[in-house]
Amino acid sequence: MPAIVEILCAFIRTHAKLPARLVREPRSPPDVSAALKVLAGRPSDSVDAPTKLDTFGAYLAFPSGDLRSARLAGADLSQGYFRYADLSGSDLRDSDLNAAYLAGADLDDANLESAWIWSNNFEQAKSGARQFSGSSLHEVGFGSASLIGADSTNSSIDGVDFRFADLTDSNITSEQLSCVKINDKTKLPAGVHQSSPPSSAFTDWMGDSPFPIPPVWPPVGAKR
Repeated sequence: MPAIVEILCAFIRTHAKLPARLVREPRSPPDVSAALKVLAGRPSDSVDAPTKLDTFGAYLAFPSGDLRSARLAGADLSQGYFRYADLSGSDLRDSDLNAAYLAGADLDDANLESAWIWSNNFEQAKSGARQFSGSSLHEVGFGSASLIGADSTNSSIDGVDFRFADLTDSNITSEQLSCVKINDKTKLPAGVHQSSPPSSAFTDWMGDSPFPIPPVWPPVGAKR
């Protein structure tokens, strides 16, 4: 099985390239999609030492894709396009989700422990009880996202937009809210509050509304 995993990862790295032109709704080629689904559906690894997928440098786009219970620990999904994708129950531990677009994605019961999550859009994402412990959340948009019961133990949270988000029953702390943006529609756990709003300079990058759907994808300056 390790040899097959390596071959499929090499195939994805070779064939999953950025589209020649920026498009509104990108989609990976069928052969790349099939290879990723085989990897995502492989038999379960050791819980403590999952086989990490070396897809570094690949560009993956699966809008509305079915990746339920996918085993993608350690995968490079950076700048990927997963709008409305079903990633419920997925193992995304240690994965690279930098600048990935996950607006409307279903991440119910997904495990994002120690994932690298910078400059993401999770607007209106569905999550349920989600595992973020030990992860790095930087400049992430969670506008209108459901984060009920989310675990953010030991997570680094900086520049996150939680406006209109539901954090009921999560274990986020008042300290973790010191560098985020919330509004009167944000639902916080009982006893947790933001002691003072972040500075205006800090929130300038967020604008006045949650992250919009980008006009084209990948973004300008995406990896090549």
